[in-house]
Amino acid sequence: PSGAPLHPAQAGSAALRPHSPSMDTKGKGEQGPTLDELKTQLRELRATVELMKSQQEMKQLVSELDEEKRIRLSLQVTVKHFIITGIFILICI
Repeated sequence: PSGAPLHPAQAGSAALRPHSPSMDTKGKGEQGPTLDELKTQLRELRATVELMKSQQEMKQLVSELDEEKRIRLSLQVTVKHFIITGIFILICI
């Protein structure tokens, strides 16, 4: 009968079996990545890490440059203040 409910053992048997990727690949005859593929992936990962390091160094340099700009602008304001004060003193003398 097509409308008959499944027996509990039939309905749950697939759900109760653990799923293991290693079982799937062994059964299909597939193998993992080759040594050359792993070496290529490792080179790519190293290149990515180096790129990330370079990007971090660039961010640090930009941050340091911004700080130097703030210091320079502050010094310029101070120098202008001293120049204006000096001119005012000279005028008053």
